[in-house]
Amino acid sequence: MRKAAKLINDDTLDRLKRTRLENCAFEMRDYEAKRWDEELHDGYTGGELEAAFSMVVDPEDWRSSIDAHVGSNYSDVVTSAIAFFTGAEVRTEPYQHEHWGPTVRVRCVGYRNGPCGP
Repeated sequence: MRKAAKLINDDTLDRLKRTRLENCAFEMRDYEAKRWDEELHDGYTGGELEAAFSMVVDPEDWRSSIDAHVGSNYSDVVTSAIAFFTGAEVRTEPYQHEHWGPTVRVRCVGYRNGPCGP
């Protein structure tokens, strides 16, 4: 008696491909999450850099130029974050803000107008 060969239909094959892609995507997310917790730039982790960058970046257009005031205690991490995400030079200058007291003004041409932009 001959055993019937088991055929894989197109739906099963598509489901297997999707599962494989989803597993690869999951592994990449897991790898990136672990990497994001490691030191990436100037002694700061990816999470620290992302949080600092979000303090000064335009949420509607992260590639635009940056001109912001930050507290003196945040200037190092913010400067590192801007340099990391834009690839451009960051200019800083001490500033006496009328309401907040001593701050640091950080300016950058942004990703779009910097060396990494189009």
